[in-house]
Amino acid sequence: MKKITEAKKYRDTKKAYKSVRELIKRAKREKDNDWYLNARKTISEVKGALKGKYDIDAALQKILLLEDELARYKKGAFREFIESLLWAGILALIVRGLFLQPFKIPTGSMEPTLHGSYSNGDRIFVNKIIFGLRLPWIAYDKEREPVPLQLKYSPVVIPVREPERWDIVVFQTRGIVGLDQHKDYIKRVVGLPGETIEIKDGDIYVNGKITPKPEYLKGIYYRNTDFSAFDGEYGQEGRAVQIPEDMYYVLGDNSANSKDSRYWGFVPRDNILGRAFFVWWPVSQRWGYLR
Repeated sequence: MKKITEAKKYRDTKKAYKSVRELIKRAKREKDNDWYLNARKTISEVKGALKGKYDIDAALQKILLLEDELARYKKGAFREFIESLLWAGILALIVRGLFLQPFKIPTGSMEPTLHGSYSNGDRIFVNKIIFGLRLPWIAYDKEREPVPLQLKYSPVVIPVREPERWDIVVFQTRGIVGLDQHKDYIKRVVGLPGETIEIKDGDIYVNGKITPKPEYLKGIYYRNTDFSAFDGEYGQEGRAVQIPEDMYYVLGDNSANSKDSRYWGFVPRDNILGRAFFVWWPVSQRWGYLR
């Protein structure tokens, strides 16, 4: 029983020590220098007792007396709650803006890899740092002139790696002719900058040679487009397409029901926000890491 009592005294002393250190910082603005020096001396003595685990009784009495003296500098429960909410909100904004963002799949263009629906599509996480660090709260247009945030264009300031073939990426539609300029889309990268892409018999030909699909895409058949269907000039049968520098050619896995690069062309590098990497809801056969 004695050991338990001593252990509790030690924990109480340590807890009060941490609390009083913060209270002294707040009181310093109002107290005189002599008081501050004496308070710091007490703190130092208590710290030494905690470190050496000696005279805990005396240390506890000293720190509790000092804590009582500083009681009026303690934050109220409501203030503590509000500050916790504010810090949580700031942290969430930083994580969402720079590192990780949730995303809901709105359409069926990525079936069967991802289920899409405006009401209950798959919920995924997007890794935003994998392709480079952006400054999401600073918005520019293509000429680096400030624009309203709803037309945001946040260029990569610190590159990490470039998108690779077969990556599933989320990208901004801003600047892509034929698309709503205020949305984020999700597709799979199949063509890289400078390559020549052609769709033939369900496969992807890069620079005139067939590119084998990964095992997890063996069941995906990429279709050609009929020019008259939806101005699908970038995916016609027998036509190879040259991808410009700093541009990417992207397709939906549900090729029969996807409006993608076959119809509206290429995705600029700076439009790519991140790589989709994890399905977190619903818990189904699709739950887990994405490929």
